[in-house]
Amino acid sequence: MLARASQFLQRLLTATLQLLLGLALGLLLLEIVFRLNATLLLRGVPLAGAIDLPVSQHTYTVRYSDGDTIFWRPYLVRPLTADTDRVEAVVTLQTDEFGFRNPPPLPAQVQTVVLGRSTSLGAQNARPWPTQLAALSGGYVLNLAEPSAGIATQAQIWDQFGQLRHPHWLILEIAPRIDIDDVSPPSGRLADLFVPLVQGFARNLTGPRLLSPPLHPIYPLSFDTPRGPASVTCCISYMDFLSLDRAAIAGSRDWAAYRAHLLRLAGQARASGACVALLYATAKEEVYFTSALHPEQLAPVLAGVTPLRVGPSGYLEPAAGQLSDPRTVARNALAGRDVAAQFARENGLVWIDPTPLFLKAFAAGADPYMAYDSHWNDQGHSLIAQLAGQQLAQACP
Repeated sequence: MLARASQFLQRLLTATLQLLLGLALGLLLLEIVFRLNATLLLRGVPLAGAIDLPVSQHTYTVRYSDGDTIFWRPYLVRPLTADTDRVEAVVTLQTDEFGFRNPPPLPAQVQTVVLGRSTSLGAQNARPWPTQLAALSGGYVLNLAEPSAGIATQAQIWDQFGQLRHPHWLILEIAPRIDIDDVSPPSGRLADLFVPLVQGFARNLTGPRLLSPPLHPIYPLSFDTPRGPASVTCCISYMDFLSLDRAAIAGSRDWAAYRAHLLRLAGQARASGACVALLYATAKEEVYFTSALHPEQLAPVLAGVTPLRVGPSGYLEPAAGQLSDPRTVARNALAGRDVAAQFARENGLVWIDPTPLFLKAFAAGADPYMAYDSHWNDQGHSLIAQLAGQQLAQACP
């Protein structure tokens, strides 16, 4: 009996070791494949480097059904039919010699460098705001935005690609709801994307329902605004952050850590002769909750969302056992924006805030966001380009 048990354990250990070795070899092979074939990567996922191959050009169509399929929960969205799945953009994405979205070859000196996330990259738009700003200013705007790039990654990109071109301007996209959780650089392993890639490809083959919990769809969601009813798809990520007021955000150790990184990067840019501007990345949920006449109509968005609080350690943590309240979210929707604006004022940084323009556009019935995606649409990018051009010319000509 003991001999059989010993043999069984030995076989189990051998099988476990073989499985672990197979997984390690598989991830290594996956890493090699991704490095050699960057176009296999899904557009918009977090990477440690540029999103595309150097000096490449890809043309693709963006439809409603392409909206944030990795990070969102598509089972909350009512299925789109062939006649309602509209085309929102036809994009030709051209990359420079380093794989960022710029026409090659890069000049030795540029007027403006942009550091940011997927919102400034604009992979869903034919002419993202950095491209439009270049047309308005007549200078070269070097777009070094990268999906999910936190402040540490942005600092690395500035060191390697930005400051060497002696820009007059550095524009840094800022979004406290995301930034305070993202102060460390990613691992750099493309194989870490294995799970979201499999999820994305499986959805394309089977549809979202097979991989999703059987929850009732809530989007598009209707709510009342001063201009009348609005029907939107939004508000999936970072909703817990909107439970925080200005004092909680500004007093947290999370904000202090991000603030220190931000000051370091701004100081380095200023030392190299660049004027520094912060571009606030206004989000859908901020515009919609601020515009709602009756925030309780947006309550389905908050189902299962646990609000944040400042814990005993000074860091933000989930308030266990509590639920997010739509009226609280509406009241605090712009608290992160206000904290960042105060930071800009205190440190003499140019503050580019499209929030008032976005609120005005939405109130007029012209939503600056894509219908099923969290990113800015063409109108949103145009508003930002015009605002940035005006403020840069006035603040540091």
